[in-house]
Amino acid sequence: MGTGGRHGVRSFGGLVGNQGGIRSAALLHFQLSPTATVATATGIAMAVDVARIPIYLATAGDQIVANWPYVVMAAVGVLAGTVLGAPILRRLPEDQFRRFVFALVAALGLLLIVSPGG
Repeated sequence: MGTGGRHGVRSFGGLVGNQGGIRSAALLHFQLSPTATVATATGIAMAVDVARIPIYLATAGDQIVANWPYVVMAAVGVLAGTVLGAPILRRLPEDQFRRFVFALVAALGLLLIVSPGG
């Protein structure tokens, strides 16, 4: 739908970075447990990344290598979020989880509306 700069056309979700929000909103429909919802979203995201990463490395590998500290910080953040979030997720009642995810998706939508270029 939009262009991704010199790297060609990307999907709308890829362009604006909201695939996780869209995925979360869709998964709320299936009445999964919080753990199953997060596991499903993570599995989908990993499958998408397995397809994307080789393309990113082929088209912008030099930029990725040049920004390795950010890549490492992002990976550490993901691991820390997983380790710290798992116990919270197991204790969180399903109705509170669904309301929390809904609120985050709604906030994402509002941010997209009010952000410059949104």
